[in-house]
Amino acid sequence: HSFPTRRSSDLKAEFTDLISNNTGTVLFNVDPSTNISISNWDVQNTVGRAFDLSGGVWGLDEVSVSNTPKITGNGGAFSLTNGEFDFTDCTITGASVSGNGGAIYASGAILNIADKCVLEQNHADGYGGAVYATNVVNATLSSTGATFKNNTAGLMGGAIDIESSTADAVEVYLESVDFDSNSAPTGAAVSCCSSAACGGNVTLVYDTDDEPTFENNVNTNAEIGRAHV
Repeated sequence: HSFPTRRSSDLKAEFTDLISNNTGTVLFNVDPSTNISISNWDVQNTVGRAFDLSGGVWGLDEVSVSNTPKITGNGGAFSLTNGEFDFTDCTITGASVSGNGGAIYASGAILNIADKCVLEQNHADGYGGAVYATNVVNATLSSTGATFKNNTAGLMGGAIDIESSTADAVEVYLESVDFDSNSAPTGAAVSCCSSAACGGNVTLVYDTDDEPTFENNVNTNAEIGRAHV
């Protein structure tokens, strides 16, 4: 599916119960106030990246992406820019990139990965085997009830790499998130401030009753890097 670019301040759209196989990229570039919901969309064997979304307020529920080709650049399944993106009950498996963000590349976006989302066996040659979030400011990145498993990065952040764009404190919220068997030279599960342009001062925040779990994550070269877990 390939949709033409459209800008509108009052557009609302809903996509539900769709199957895409051997298709191109779903592309949207919309006004920040546009509300779009996607529910139960299964995407397989794409020609390129599955989704390229810019602007808008997005609800993405039961979206599954699998068997995408290796992407030259960033964001193997999703490239997200300057919008609000709320993922629930999603599955992204086997996506890979030559750059950053094996499954998801997010820049200047509000991103929440929640409620039974599973990101598994994704890879980035660079940073963020599953997720690379850049230009992050305070309270714009969170994950609740998600699983990151068997993701790998060639440089840092086997599951997630976080790059802030401000010298101010940045809090990233993780609640009941399971990091299992992810790996990278450093930051086997999560890394931050890997680039020289990062403002630094990133803190992972969680409730002690719903703290994230880290199991079998491997730093293949723990002598390299900055903040990592």
